[in-house]
Amino acid sequence: MAGTAGIVTGRQGIRLASGESTDRGGETSGLLARIGAVVIAWESETGSSITLPDLRGGIVLDAAEAVAELTDRTMSRLAGESSEDARGRLTRILGELQRVSFDLQLHAMNVLSVRLNGASRALATLRAGNGIGDPLERVCAELVRQCGFGRAVLSRVSGAVWKPWIADSTANDELGKWFPGWVGSAITIDVRAPEHQLLTTRQPVLVLDTEAAAVHRPIIVDSGHSRSYVVAPLVSRGAVVGFLHADHLMPGARVTETDRDVLWAFASGVGFLSERSALQEALRQQRQQTRDILIDAAESIMAFTERSAAGDAAHAPLDAVRVIGERAGLDELTRREAEVLRLMAEGLTNAAIADRLVIAPDTIKSHVKHILRKLGTSNRSQAVARYLSA
Repeated sequence: MAGTAGIVTGRQGIRLASGESTDRGGETSGLLARIGAVVIAWESETGSSITLPDLRGGIVLDAAEAVAELTDRTMSRLAGESSEDARGRLTRILGELQRVSFDLQLHAMNVLSVRLNGASRALATLRAGNGIGDPLERVCAELVRQCGFGRAVLSRVSGAVWKPWIADSTANDELGKWFPGWVGSAITIDVRAPEHQLLTTRQPVLVLDTEAAAVHRPIIVDSGHSRSYVVAPLVSRGAVVGFLHADHLMPGARVTETDRDVLWAFASGVGFLSERSALQEALRQQRQQTRDILIDAAESIMAFTERSAAGDAAHAPLDAVRVIGERAGLDELTRREAEVLRLMAEGLTNAAIADRLVIAPDTIKSHVKHILRKLGTSNRSQAVARYLSA
């Protein structure tokens, strides 16, 4: 592939290896080298220098801006050039710039496609593990492992406050230096902060420069040392319940629109999985409550049958009548209600009783109401006193 004035005029195909999530040091560096060669050729041809955007971060967006600037300069120079030889060299420079521009677009689309596929795989992994613990606990790990980010932080959101919860990073010891101290800390969402936009638009936000944006500096800049990040909302049942922050750990690397699109696709899927998990838990509790009601009904029928078989208590001897009076209402309790009353007498709360019996807290509340009604008491203390005196 020969060229003029240091330009490589042959077309170089831009490809991503299978499984790559991003390419900041491979194909991108090759494209940047081609731009550098064009700059050398342009300066050699025109005898003047040109200042382009800083390409050290290896960002395709910067490279596209540089190519656009070079193209405008070349076309302006070509319009005022009278020498046929010079016009030929400038035309070849312009042709190479067009080829590089096309390859940059192709490269950007390939990167987006690969990373969206990674987001799809990450969601599939979370979905496959759904029901084994909280899938949200694995969100950051999958985002870093399969979606091409260097770091991710998941926070819970309640009203105008967000609380960092879980994080993951490609650098093993990086998070341990600062993140644990922020877990659970309440951070008020400033109306000027990028995160505030998520509450109203429910759309991701791209922060290209944390020095120029009204970010929450204590965690994002002072502790996390982030210079550029993207954040997306986790939406469940129409409400923002979490923030998902992500960035790259490479020095000088900025987030791009590709990062925004990938994070948004992933966060949308996570929101759906969160709703699905909540629905499954609600159905599980409903099944448990239905099971408890059926058991109580069966026990009530058995208790009624036993009392009928025993005959009318009014025909019992005087001592037996006194005993019956002391136990008034207690014998009407079902086996489960009696068990709940015994645990109440031990001083357990409804939540503790629910854990002990492995049933839903709402079911315990229902049992307590039935106990108070059957015993003719107005509160837990009276019910416990009746139980202990019987």
